[in-house]
Amino acid sequence: MGYTTPVVRDRTDSLLACAGQSTDPLSLPDGLIVLPRASKTRLTDRNSAVSYDLQVSYPAQEVIGSLAGQLRQKGWKALETDILNRSLPASASAEWGSYVDGTKHPETNVYQWTGQWQDSQGKVAWYTLRYESVIRNEPVRKPEGPLHVIAKVLSPEDVKLLRSMIK
Repeated sequence: MGYTTPVVRDRTDSLLACAGQSTDPLSLPDGLIVLPRASKTRLTDRNSAVSYDLQVSYPAQEVIGSLAGQLRQKGWKALETDILNRSLPASASAEWGSYVDGTKHPETNVYQWTGQWQDSQGKVAWYTLRYESVIRNEPVRKPEGPLHVIAKVLSPEDVKLLRSMIK
């Protein structure tokens, strides 16, 4: 599956595309989806993760619906609970959460949604959607700026390892 979005691989790989034209068809691992009109697209973590920005207004329901629909068509099933904390909802049942990131200056409100899907082999596609809004002297009424999409595919072994680390 190829995209015409400029994609940059991590430090160990070379630039795949520039000026919006793919020089080599990008083959993303199953479970990773880059939506149309994505910008600042990066393929990282030994090609098991992708991140990009979209100019989409909060709460990005069309993005969530598109990701869920494409993953469902490919045989992935939405998880009802978070793979690392089964008391938290995942995917379609999850709502947007928010927190203040005090490590940034100026401080930033982060609005975040997480969804997880699993395929028949036990791999998990983990999507995080985020908006970041700088805290000003007035109340924040809604998230601003581009939507940051971060997606990672975890192998069954990775899932097992992560679960063992939190027990």
